[in-house]
Amino acid sequence: RDESTPLNEIEAVPPLVSLLCERLNEARLAAEMPLFEISRSLVEAQGADILQRFYDESFAAFPAAEREAVREYVEDRMVTVGGHRNPVAREDACADLAAAGVADPGAALDALVGRRLLTAEQRGGIKRLEITHDVLAPLVVRARKERQERRAVALAERQRRELRVRRIAAAFAVLGLLALCALVFAILALKQAHKQRLRAEEGLTRVRASEQAAQSAMERAVAAKKSADDLIRFMQYDLRDTLGKLGQLKMMEGINARIREYYKQHPVEKGDNEALRERSVSLEQQGDIFLAEGQLAETLMTYRDSLTI
Repeated sequence: RDESTPLNEIEAVPPLVSLLCERLNEARLAAEMPLFEISRSLVEAQGADILQRFYDESFAAFPAAEREAVREYVEDRMVTVGGHRNPVAREDACADLAAAGVADPGAALDALVGRRLLTAEQRGGIKRLEITHDVLAPLVVRARKERQERRAVALAERQRRELRVRRIAAAFAVLGLLALCALVFAILALKQAHKQRLRAEEGLTRVRASEQAAQSAMERAVAAKKSADDLIRFMQYDLRDTLGKLGQLKMMEGINARIREYYKQHPVEKGDNEALRERSVSLEQQGDIFLAEGQLAETLMTYRDSLTI
């Protein structure tokens, strides 16, 4: 029947009549001004609520872990999609409830029969169970619809959270990948910097070695020049005096020419007054040789060059 069917048009079965009378009497006594009898207005005001409370309270005594499974079975299997009562075999109901996690399916079904939500009868040798009356079918349909809507909302919310978690995970994955790339680049940069540092150190070592080699070469050159200068001074002074005493003017002139050639090939460095003096002495000695040979013009020119230095 339609949910809006008036109670006086319902062909009630004794369990429902007993239930309605019991609950209406409780409502009559609970009123602010208790009524002397169950009136029509009381039936119209309390009837639908009584049936709804009856339906909800039928499952209230079950353990929380089993309550939803028992109620879901009643709503999904014992009322058709079109809202009609659908009898089920008790043995099938027990098997389905056991699969849903109900510890004692038989006791649960007996409890629903005892609470007058279900009625049991024998048909063709099979014990069958069904909703007590058609008037309860709309309540079952509405409860089923509300449960499905709640689950749809919960599913959508769960999917939304999962999507958010996946997006966050993806974002962290991207950040982690970027951090890993940055770490790899940093390691590569450090390796490159280390290689460059090693090359720089190797280059610096080579430069220092070159500087040391150049310094050593310079020191050898300075030592060689000093030795050459000492030899020149020996020839200019000691050997000249000896050759002069022996009258070896030609030999003296040859030695002096070699001395002047040495100074020509090794220009005097700026500020080296000692070298300038030695060169001046060389020219002066050459002038002495020209004077001894009677070459006066050459003597005069050579003495002037010596004085110019």
